[in-house]
Amino acid sequence: MKKTTLWLLLAGIITAAGACKSSFEKVRVSGDPDLILQKAFEYYEQEEYQKSQTLFDLVLSNVRGKKDAEKAYFDYAYTHYHLKQYLLSAYYFKNFSNTFINSEYREEAAFMSAYSNYQLSPTYRLDQTASIDAIDEFQLFVNLFPKSPRVEECNKLIDELRRKLEQKSLCGGRIVF
Repeated sequence: MKKTTLWLLLAGIITAAGACKSSFEKVRVSGDPDLILQKAFEYYEQEEYQKSQTLFDLVLSNVRGKKDAEKAYFDYAYTHYHLKQYLLSAYYFKNFSNTFINSEYREEAAFMSAYSNYQLSPTYRLDQTASIDAIDEFQLFVNLFPKSPRVEECNKLIDELRRKLEQKSLCGGRIVF
């Protein structure tokens, strides 16, 4: 008798837990790519970047060649940036810029790729590989979009990164007794 009651109670708890799925979980497991993409855009607009990113992960391979692909890839790259995943955002922005050459978002994606690398640039005492990458990407941006209003900002950021490299070189040459 006790075992039957225990099993019924356990079955009730499992059923109740299944019924309490959040709307996010229901969308995530729905298997409907159009619904998932729609909700990913909605979560992105509501600045719920983690949920948006999770849903984009599920459907990006399904949107290739569709009208929403460009916006989906662009927003996906931004979810990484907003979640401070700068290495991934740099990668996805650069990939977007190289893939969607005629996109209205290409200029911004190229800039954000460089800016994500800038965000990775550590203090001058540490390895400056990210700083060098950021300088290279900012310079590429200036070369590709010379009439962009962001060129001046790029030049300022390049100067800041170069000062950091100079400081690194200066400190590396000091002899401490």
